[in-house]
Amino acid sequence: MPSVASLTKVLVTGFGQFSGIEKNPSWEIVSRLPTTLPNDIEIVIHPEAVPVAYHPVFNLVPQLYAENDFDLVLHIGVAAGRDYFAVEQSSSQSVNQNYGYQNSPDVDNKYFTVAEQTAAWADQSITIETDLDLPQVVELWQNKTSDIAFPPLNDASSAASDATGAAIERRNARAGSLVEVKGMNDFDYAATLDQAATDDVRWSDEVGFYLCGFIYYTGLAELGKTRARDLVFMHVPNLLSDEEIAMGVEVTTELINSLVESWREGKVESDPALEKDSEAKRPSREVSNHPSGQPAPSDCASELSLSTDDVLAHISFDDLKTVFQNVLADADAGSIAKRELLGHAGKALAHSRAQAEKECKAIIDGAERSYGRVMDAAYGLKGMATSDMVPGAMEQYLPRLTALLEQGPLVRGPELAWEAVQGVCECATHEWDGGEPRFQEGEEECDGFHERVDDLLLAICHAQEDQGNTAWLGPERVEDVRKLQQLPQRPCTYRYPKTLKFLGSEATPNPNRRRWHR
Repeated sequence: MPSVASLTKVLVTGFGQFSGIEKNPSWEIVSRLPTTLPNDIEIVIHPEAVPVAYHPVFNLVPQLYAENDFDLVLHIGVAAGRDYFAVEQSSSQSVNQNYGYQNSPDVDNKYFTVAEQTAAWADQSITIETDLDLPQVVELWQNKTSDIAFPPLNDASSAASDATGAAIERRNARAGSLVEVKGMNDFDYAATLDQAATDDVRWSDEVGFYLCGFIYYTGLAELGKTRARDLVFMHVPNLLSDEEIAMGVEVTTELINSLVESWREGKVESDPALEKDSEAKRPSREVSNHPSGQPAPSDCASELSLSTDDVLAHISFDDLKTVFQNVLADADAGSIAKRELLGHAGKALAHSRAQAEKECKAIIDGAERSYGRVMDAAYGLKGMATSDMVPGAMEQYLPRLTALLEQGPLVRGPELAWEAVQGVCECATHEWDGGEPRFQEGEEECDGFHERVDDLLLAICHAQEDQGNTAWLGPERVEDVRKLQQLPQRPCTYRYPKTLKFLGSEATPNPNRRRWHR
């Protein structure tokens, strides 16, 4: 595989002391890292421990990024109470939280208020994810650390409790009451989580709302202004002994190796010049006969001038798959442009019936690797459904997508989850080619599906209530539910009573209810 650059530089920081953590293991690890690694990797170490204080961090991050030449960024912090290492998928503002930067004091006994967050990040999404492929990184990381002897952690490590750990515990306690939604399929997502819980190095999406989450969100927002968010945050246990710190250095070194390996692979795949020289031959991403002479959608995620017919007429199936994959991987989460392009691509993919089921599986498999792609999967499948794709594939993958919606997105991104549930519902009730309904078994099956949707929507409402976002739970949400009531191909009488009762409304009869006979 060709080299992306002669040298890959990774900027690394660690935090200083704070209440309950006199000797922060994140800085103890960072200060002991080598400055170079084999395979042309340079580690750029920030020479001082980062203060555990909001305003110094907010001012430091832009300066740090501007003054250093780097390809990747790794911020490290401690999670007291954890006995494993974890890379975090995303971070959030705490404006919709009852706790967070606005009421968790830093070492200077100061806060970062809701007003300050709004002023600083008005143009940013509430939650931002890294652009790095963390599932792939974690797989590489686990392989590279499989021979490392992880010593039993000092009892003080697991017993320690600090502001970061307390925030995470509070958040997890809230989360635990939100996802008890009944399951109606055999996709054992819980088993996957149980397996992950045995790993010493893992993926996570619980960075918390203290300085760890704050520096991560600040960094993601800052990098996203000018470049890809090639940044990740790692939580380390409260390592105390020299043996534990030495092990932490080794684990961190292997994480850096894994980050660089994954990043370089992604660069090769996205750079046509490098791709041309690669042994793995892939379809060209250039579409020479584009009617406007503009770049293909794969080159510009916000290109919305193409209709689905344009896509079908001017782009090959292989190129279309590349477009779809690129949009899933590269566009900002929640982007309207991204979702519209996914809809176009999904519809066009459906016209190649032989490939439809394969693409469905690829979409869902991608969603299972990252909560941030669940909504993308909903939109992609919806695009396929509204193009009269063979219903068999949808029958197989809708339950898996719905199962994913019952997990983390309900807690981490309620607004996105709400929209994704709507997409799944529209997809499931679409009138298939030839007028065949999805619910072949009639009213009982249809009632069961829509009751499950009702449970999902209710769980999202509870998540918003727990986060103090009562303004979101207004008339617009009632209108959303009313629209779902009017969807076609509903032989059933189910009217979403649980969600409507929570929202202070009542279920009404459906004047457009349609029946059919077998």
